[in-house]
Amino acid sequence: MTAPASTSPTKRVPPLGFTTPWVLAPMEGVTHRVFRDLIIGIGGVGAAWTEFLRVSQTPLPEKTIRRELGPQPDRCPVAVQLMGNQPDLLAATAVNAVRAGAPSVDINFGCPAPTVFRNCAGSALLRDPCGVGRLVEAVARAVDVPVSAKIRLGVDDPSRLRDIVEAVEGAGATRLTVHARTKADGYTHPARWEWLAKVVAWTSLPVTGNGDVLTPDDARRMRRETGVDSVMIGRGVLRDPWVFARLLADDRGTIAPNVGAAEVRAFHHAYKAAMAAAGGEEGVLGQLKQWWRRFDVAVPISPETRQEILRSPDLATLDARVEALLRASETSA
Repeated sequence: MTAPASTSPTKRVPPLGFTTPWVLAPMEGVTHRVFRDLIIGIGGVGAAWTEFLRVSQTPLPEKTIRRELGPQPDRCPVAVQLMGNQPDLLAATAVNAVRAGAPSVDINFGCPAPTVFRNCAGSALLRDPCGVGRLVEAVARAVDVPVSAKIRLGVDDPSRLRDIVEAVEGAGATRLTVHARTKADGYTHPARWEWLAKVVAWTSLPVTGNGDVLTPDDARRMRRETGVDSVMIGRGVLRDPWVFARLLADDRGTIAPNVGAAEVRAFHHAYKAAMAAAGGEEGVLGQLKQWWRRFDVAVPISPETRQEILRSPDLATLDARVEALLRASETSA
């Protein structure tokens, strides 16, 4: 693939209606409608996506997509993310996504999960930049809403990254998100932000950076050091559900949210109640534990207390252990 004449594009197309430069990452098993809506409700999220929707043998029907998408919240567009390897099926599903109310469509080329990789989807497609381009082009031709792509640096190394970026741009995408790790890196290797700066220099597309953003300071440092247009926060929102509200307050020069035991208690119970209302009690305990595994602001949690919470056999025990933690925090404050 021939490199463009200029290595420092100056013209950048408009963003996809992000209301802030801080956006919520689509994470399988995490950013379902309940969690996503709670975080958006706190404030500061500039855009969000569904968990990736697998497209394998037939196009996903509109009703399935509508269920995952939900109503569009105020001040935060929620797009659909699709994952598959057949252009015609992705294109047909994208059409159904627009009918379901999606303001834009993203294509996942980043998932490193072994099952996904073995089925030649997600990050496995990064071996073939031209194939990436064909998938993006098929979707971009099929719908009249913005189409974007989320990629990693490559499968084993970034040697084909520029080809992938050029393929995405040449196929008609209007935005690119880059998780600054390879598939081989998984989620453990430190994110390589230096490659984000290279991508910004290679493309005229708006670039969203992703990887190792846990705090507001991380988010601002990524923009400052790499030049990305926006920052996608994933695991950082599990650590701190108020991270977007903190960023927004800083942007506006207003007072950041005062988060203490009372706010943590309210979030815990709101999350539990919303999940129960959406799908019954099954699965609620696991989802709450998933959050408590990573939560790490406002309330000091010793490793022993965290393990005790995570070993709770039922919701009643979990609630009791959480309440004991929060009461101890209030007493010592």
